[in-house]
Amino acid sequence: MKTHRFGTAVLSLAIGTSIGAQVPAQTPPPGQTGQVTVIRERASVPPPQCSPLPPLSQDAQLLIDRLKQDQSAIVEQLRYLQQTYRDAGRAEDAAAIAAQVRLIVQRPQQPPPVGVTAELVNEGLPLRDQPVFMSAYRAHLGETLSFAIRGRADQSVWGTAVYTDDSGLETAAVHAGLLRAGQAGIVKVRVLPGQDRYDASDQNGVRTAAYLRHAEGSYRFTAVAAETPTRSSSLASLRDLVGQSVVLPAVGTVGGGVWGTDIYTDDSALGAAAVHAGVLRPGEFGFVKVTLLPGQRHYDGSPRGGVTSQSYEDWEGSFRVEFAPQPWVVQLPGGEDASRIVQMQMLRGRTGLSFVVQVVGASAGPVWGSGIYTDDSSIAAAAVHAGVLKPGELGFIRVTIAEGRDSYESAQRNGITSQPYEKWEGSFRLERVK
Repeated sequence: MKTHRFGTAVLSLAIGTSIGAQVPAQTPPPGQTGQVTVIRERASVPPPQCSPLPPLSQDAQLLIDRLKQDQSAIVEQLRYLQQTYRDAGRAEDAAAIAAQVRLIVQRPQQPPPVGVTAELVNEGLPLRDQPVFMSAYRAHLGETLSFAIRGRADQSVWGTAVYTDDSGLETAAVHAGLLRAGQAGIVKVRVLPGQDRYDASDQNGVRTAAYLRHAEGSYRFTAVAAETPTRSSSLASLRDLVGQSVVLPAVGTVGGGVWGTDIYTDDSALGAAAVHAGVLRPGEFGFVKVTLLPGQRHYDGSPRGGVTSQSYEDWEGSFRVEFAPQPWVVQLPGGEDASRIVQMQMLRGRTGLSFVVQVVGASAGPVWGSGIYTDDSSIAAAAVHAGVLKPGELGFIRVTIAEGRDSYESAQRNGITSQPYEKWEGSFRLERVK
């Protein structure tokens, strides 16, 4: 008989997610035959046990308060310098400052920044209200500048390969094939003199216009650094999607850390924030609409609905939560696979419930079963196995929750070999949405 352990990894009171891990197959005891059994366990990390600090004397408390004020002032100056570098086309210098600020203000166990990304460049800064126009950088003729941008497909652009410097940089990057609409990245741009002619073309879903002589200035791209962020059910992994909304399943709870009122830090427990916001009742299941917001300088705590949120200062990411009416569609901008942000185990026991998720078919990933899959199987790989998507194909897939089964069969289909398994607590099946 198999046994399973379940746990929830806790990082700084952030939303946790259980991650299935496969360990080496166990050999049947002597004298027994049958298929080899694979035991999968979830890593379990207990929450840190922190004792309250003893009270300080008045003189000591004054020094601590002064330290906080000095740190806040220094961080504010660093953010100003970071924004100055970002807006001057010095993305790498802006990212270096952002990484240092994160080390200064981070909560315990927050992962250190890795690499120079568009998200890091913009971390802690207000978003640009206006797009980047290279006409502001004519004094940098011959120089190569770096900008952290997000691809768009709705701006006016003139030229092909070489663009007029009043062309929208974000849309020109999509036309040039460097970014998709909605995808963030760092582009390197060479500032050029005006050209006698600019040719029109239709590329990557963007049609540019032709133009004759534009004496003022031009630009071309020399490189791009774009990456797909690692997504999980933690809202902090969606920090680069400020202004976007996602639909997620949630269960109302009065437990878990919550910071803020109406606008919450992105490491607040979603289920508890939904109860605090009056969107769900304790124990109630529903899909909620989460709108990603910039970090705030201050969050006010308050008691609501049986949840007491806490106050906090200066956090890098925020969200607002609302009720999501049907039909429920889980998707991310830029054609990203959204299946990884859904906590499938939260849906156990809700047999027959279905929702639509934007999926990019995967040629590899854990898959147990055939037709009916264990709920810790990769939806993206199961979709290929089931024949509803091809590897790399983007599509909308209906996921329907099924009961757990006593056994799951293996099968080799569409280049993927699924694994057998015995009793498991939750399942799902898939179909393509036309």
